[in-house]
Parts: sequence; C-alpha cells; structure tokens
Amino acid sequence: MPRQNLTVKSVLFFLVLAFLGAATWLVLAFPRLTILQLSLDRADALRIATEYLRHERGVTVAGFQHAVFFTDEGDTNRYLQKALGREEANKWLKSHDYEPFAWVVRFFRPGQKEEFRLEISCRDGHILFYSRTIDNNAPRPEVTSDEARQLAEQALKQLGLDLSGYELKDTTVQRQSRRVDYDFTWKRRDVDLPWSRDPKAEGAKLLAGVIVSGHEVLSFDRQELLIPDGFERFLDAEQEAGRNLSTIFYFIFLAIVISAVLVVVNTRNHLAIVAIKPFYFTLSLVLFVAIAAASFSLFESVVSGYPTSQALGPYLWRAVMQVLLSAFFIVIGFLVAALAAEAVRVRQDEARPKGAFLFYVRSTFFSRDVLGRVLVGYATVCGLLGLQAVLFATGERHFGVWSEDPWLTQYSNSYLPAIVALAMGLKASLSEEFTYRVFVLHALKPWVKFVPVAVFLSAVGWGFGHTGYAVFPTWFRGVEVTILGVFLSLVYLRCGIIAVLVAHYLFDVFWASSGCLLGQVKPLYFYSSLAVLLLPLFWGLIAFFRNEPEAERPLLIRLSPHQHFNRLVLGTFVSRRRAEGADLAGLQEECLRNGWDPVVVREVFLEADGQAHA
Repeated sequence: MPRQNLTVKSVLFFLVLAFLGAATWLVLAFPRLTILQLSLDRADALRIATEYLRHERGVTVAGFQHAVFFTDEGDTNRYLQKALGREEANKWLKSHDYEPFAWVVRFFRPGQKEEFRLEISCRDGHILFYSRTIDNNAPRPEVTSDEARQLAEQALKQLGLDLSGYELKDTTVQRQSRRVDYDFTWKRRDVDLPWSRDPKAEGAKLLAGVIVSGHEVLSFDRQELLIPDGFERFLDAEQEAGRNLSTIFYFIFLAIVISAVLVVVNTRNHLAIVAIKPFYFTLSLVLFVAIAAASFSLFESVVSGYPTSQALGPYLWRAVMQVLLSAFFIVIGFLVAALAAEAVRVRQDEARPKGAFLFYVRSTFFSRDVLGRVLVGYATVCGLLGLQAVLFATGERHFGVWSEDPWLTQYSNSYLPAIVALAMGLKASLSEEFTYRVFVLHALKPWVKFVPVAVFLSAVGWGFGHTGYAVFPTWFRGVEVTILGVFLSLVYLRCGIIAVLVAHYLFDVFWASSGCLLGQVKPLYFYSSLAVLLLPLFWGLIAFFRNEPEAERPLLIRLSPHQHFNRLVLGTFVSRRRAEGADLAGLQEECLRNGWDPVVVREVFLEADGQAHA
C-alpha cells in the first residue's frame, strides 16, 4: 500500500497538531492584532471627504475625478516596533490617540494642478490630514505671521488637538510670486522616543503642522511622528543585508527555473506529461484570471499615483498592460514548474502517487480520501501558525527580532480584499509548492541520496527567497520560512500534494485577509474573507458526497492533426513490417530510436498489439 494513505494514527496526530497550533497562536500572536480597527470602508471615506469639503471648505467636487485608497503609518509602526516592542507600541498608539490606518481620498482633474487630498481615520472617520494643491501663481491676500498662526491654531483646535501640550517648533515662510505661504510645525513636549539605548541616539518627535496662505488653510496634519535620521540609516543598512540575501537566492531561483525548463523540454513527449498538459493549461488560465481580477480590484491604488500632467487614458492603459503582462509571466512560471515537477516525480516516486496531480487527473478529485487530505491541510495550517508564533516569540525575546505590522492590511486597498487574498493564496501555493516541495525536492533526491538533506535544501531555497519581507534582522525571515518549509515538506512526503497546497493557500489567505477577519470591519468584508478560507472545505465536502472511486484510468491522449497524420504513416509501415514477420517489441524500440513521437508510437503499437491478440 502507498505510504501516503491516511491512517488512524495520522488523523489523531493532525487533530492534536491543529489543537496545539491554534492554541499557541491564540496565546502568542493574536494579541498583536487588537490594533486592527477598520470600521469604515471606501464608500464611508468618500462620503465623509465630500461632506467635509462642502461644509467646511465650501468646495463642491463636481467635475473632479476621485480615487480612494488605503494607507497605513508604515514608518511609524516600524519605528515603534523597534523602539518599544509590539505590546508597548500598541499601548503608545492608544495613549497618544495616534491613528495607524486611514483612507486617503484624492480629488483631481486631469491636466490641472489643483487637487484635494484628505486622510480619514478608519476607526471613527476623523479627518487626520487635509491638503489643497494650487498653482504657484495663484494669488492670495497677504497676512501677517501672527494672523496666519491664529488661523493655524484654530484649525488644529477644530480637529480636537489640545495645543497646551505642544510648543511651536518651526515657522517657515515661502514667498510665491503672488502670495506668501506660512508653514507652522508644533512639537508635543512629552514625546521624545529613542530607538536605541545609545544615549547619543536621537529620539522621535510627535508633530502637528499647518500651512496657511492668505486667509485659507491649505494643509493640516494632525499627527506625524518625526523619525530621526540615525534610525533611517540603520534601517537602510538592515534592508541592504536583506537585498543582498535576496540577490544571492535570486540566482538560485534562476538556476531552478532553467533546470525546470530543461526538464520540460526533455520530457515534452513523455506520455504522462502529454496527458496532463491540458489540465495544467486549464489551471494556468484559472490562475491568470484570478491574478488579473485581483489586480483590477486594486484599481484605486493605481489611480492614486496618477500625475495630472499626463493624460489619464494612456496612463491607465499602460497600467492595464503591466497587470496583464505580470499575470502572464507568473502563470508561465507556474506552468513550467508544475510540468517539471510532474516529470521528476513520476520517474522516481511511484510509491507516492498522490505527490502530484497526475494521479487525480487519472482517477478523480472527488473521493472521500480528498476530503481527508483537505482536512489535513486545515490542521497543517494551524500547526504552521503555531510554529510561526513560537519562532517569532523566541526571536523577539532572544535575538532582537522585530517586524512591521502594515502587511496585516496590505490588501485593504482593493474593492473586495477577499479577491486579492484568493489570488495571492492560489499564486503562492501553486507556484511555490510545485517548485520547491515537488520539483526541487524530487530533483535533489538522486543527487544527495538522502531524503532529509533534499528536504532541508529545498526548504532553504524557499525560505531565504523571502528575505525581502519587513522582518529584521533580515536573516531571521529566511530561518523562519526555512523551518516552516521543512515542516511542509514532511507533510508533503506523508500526505501528498493536496494537503500542502491547502495548507499553504490557507496560510497566505489568512494573513492577507486578517484585517477583515480579525478587525472591526463591515460584514461583507468579513464574510467574503471567511468564504475564501472555506473554499477548500467546500471542495472536500463535495468530494465526500460524490465519493467517486480512485481507480486510475488509462492515460488518454488527444492527438494533434500532425500526430494523426504521422500515426497513419507509421501505422501503414508497422502493418507492412508485421506482415513480413517483424517482432512488435523490437520494431517499437527501433521507431523510438529513430526519433518517432513516443505518443504516436504508443498509439500505433497499442492498436497493433490488440490486432495481434484478436
């Protein structure tokens, strides 16, 4: 019996794993997500911004284009994580009423410089930032510095900011050709937050600022953490180390891609590869559509960067083409990796037929065994989350590890974050599992002669390819993902491809949609994200009730017109040689040695063999 069959012991093991992993994650990782408060959605932000401009600024936005996109205080979060640690950073944000997440609403006209930009708290709808951009030659009546300061202080008080705890830090006067602009900056007295224990290290300052021109407030910023240059230089050095590691492993990945291409070319006529190509082409099309849909769901973030000096139409057309080209190359990479993975696996590991999709294409994707492997995937993702939580807790406690939190809301920019989470889960699980867990692992086995070594090397390649993520020191991200990769490899060897695909998919979907799942959001975002997480379970339940037999069917080949013609030619030749008394087995070997298409040879000799036994 194949070792990948699920047993009672396996089921019990994965049940225990799921319980321990989930409990560990809840204790160690869940508390850091309490910062997520995303009560307002895109429509709320647009409504609040429109009403503010109309009632407070006397501006109607008729004739303006708009873009609404999500932003987070990434620089602030990064600094606080380093300076205070995760728990204290969250306390600091609450004690200083600092909003880490906001919707940005931009009103603009193509070809014109004037535009309005507002940042609105995702928690309660407060206006955090306002800016009006006007032409440098736009006239304004000249006022004194004292009059401008009074206007600035009044604007901040209307925002609910108590200036008694602040002191004026800077006043900048900028003279335009037909007006004078005053830029005031206040500093909060009780905030001087050092990022290092070095007594010479400069601390961050909490600022508020206003720009006044004539009798108009052109801009105000309720909150800004001024980060010292020393920290920026330190961070750049850390990121440089990560870029260096990523570059090294980029060449390793390039070698993997070249190897996969060579395998696909050399096995293009292999019966199993020819038979499974239509399935993978269909899967690639599904992946392409998912990636493209997710990219178009992020349309507002594309418009957010539109420079009004350009025509809007060509700008959007270039963006669309970039999306489609990017999706195309991602899909081609997956297709090559998947076909190469099938080729190396089928040649060396017949005892584990469920290690790739060929077995399921030849039998069924809807057996009760499939439900068992889907459930193993859910248990595995609990184990992954618990293991990751332990690794980060250990790293933070003993190795000075710190990371950024904005990735928790990285897809809040989209119209429906669940769509982007779905695409990310599909792309990462399909591409990376077939590349590293199947192709690299199986390709290394003949070279290293020892499966644990192949497991470790494939996990290292996968792990250190992730060092560009916002985790510091950057080497820790590579170590963390390597350990997760070893765990996934062990599950793959024991339970096959479906279990690790489901686990990897769920892991990425969970973190990509965590802001919607664990934060305070509208019901639509919560339930759509939950549905994306439950998709593999829906598949498993359908498989359970259909309960199709797993008996492998013969490989069926659909011949091209060219192959049909060659089949007729070769069939005539073989019939004549048989009539002359030639041996079929020897004749088949002769045809293969002389470069005949193995698929055509197989079809011709199967027919000849049937006629011989008739």
